[in-house]
Amino acid sequence: MDYSNLRRQAASMKKVLFDQGHLDEQFRQVEDLQDEASPNFVEEVVVVFFKDSGRLISNLEQALEKYPRDFNRWDAYMQQLKGSCSSIGASRMKNECMSFRDNCGKGNVEGSVSHPLHIDTQFSETSSLFS
Repeated sequence: MDYSNLRRQAASMKKVLFDQGHLDEQFRQVEDLQDEASPNFVEEVVVVFFKDSGRLISNLEQALEKYPRDFNRWDAYMQQLKGSCSSIGASRMKNECMSFRDNCGKGNVEGSVSHPLHIDTQFSETSSLFS
């Protein structure tokens, strides 16, 4: 496959991510930071995001099992994940993180526990589009 076809595919995938609300304007700002001096900047940022997010989601899942009703611990993991999502422009995941944190603040176990599944689904959907 030639380079121009790959560029079209990448542009098409990015459009889908924006159209479906997975990404927001922050991602464009990350793209604006890429230049000739760092031509792979966006790719490197995305790879770090997925690595860190996977680790945070795993830590959160373990905390949900080991520390039932420890809303402060759960919220701390979710705050980190929300920050990562915000910095890269992963808006759908960020919104799920905010909902999770709202439920933690209310002491709502059922609402909190249901959100990691939504976040994990958003993470899987978004990461599959980059694979």
